[in-house]
Amino acid sequence: MKIDIILPIYNNWDLVHQRLRELYTHVPQDTEIILVNDASPDEDSIEIVKWWKEGPLSGRLYAYKNEKNLGFGGTCNRGAGIAIKHNADGFCFLSTDVTVMSDFVTNVVTILSLDNQVLIGGELLYNDTGWNVLPNCGVVPYANGWFLATSKEAWQVIGGFDKSFGLFDYEDVDLSTTAWWNGIKLVSVGAKLRHAGGKSVNAAHPDRVKHTLRNQGVWQDKWSSRAEELKKKIYG
Repeated sequence: MKIDIILPIYNNWDLVHQRLRELYTHVPQDTEIILVNDASPDEDSIEIVKWWKEGPLSGRLYAYKNEKNLGFGGTCNRGAGIAIKHNADGFCFLSTDVTVMSDFVTNVVTILSLDNQVLIGGELLYNDTGWNVLPNCGVVPYANGWFLATSKEAWQVIGGFDKSFGLFDYEDVDLSTTAWWNGIKLVSVGAKLRHAGGKSVNAAHPDRVKHTLRNQGVWQDKWSSRAEELKKKIYG
């Protein structure tokens, strides 16, 4: 089974360099890595990517750059499309602020070999996080977006990240909600990954807080008319 790794990137090239080093160390040596630069203005990317492509990850690293900033969801959607064109059976989305300490690719292969209708998360949240409560439904469990993996078949059922959420925030909650709605189960990857948090986008910035609250409303409006039926799908 061919599993590709998708790295959505915006600046923070020191983190990119660290992630590529960890991937080179921990994941199978035939795993392809698809790096999608979300129109970063940082020119450091040119030399870093060149060094990895011509050196340790030669023949395995593919680099693309968006013409305009698409945000996390849009960049992941593009990466998934590229992976499918590369004949991947499934793919992992890895944020640049996640430290890789083990071979998660083999875990993903094992899980998808048993059931390809799943959404795999590095962290599954079944409690009220302040983000995932829908009136008339209650808590909607979700896979935190810093690591996600799935099969191409499940991805096509889910339909990818919803562009309505803009640059960032809530797209992972919505993706998980869509998975539940379509009968796609959430499972844990069971690998050693550590999320630093707030490194890729500053969680405390006033503009982000405003955007997060806006997206909370988008998510609730999208699912409110289906809340009771969604509850049955999640809790039986």
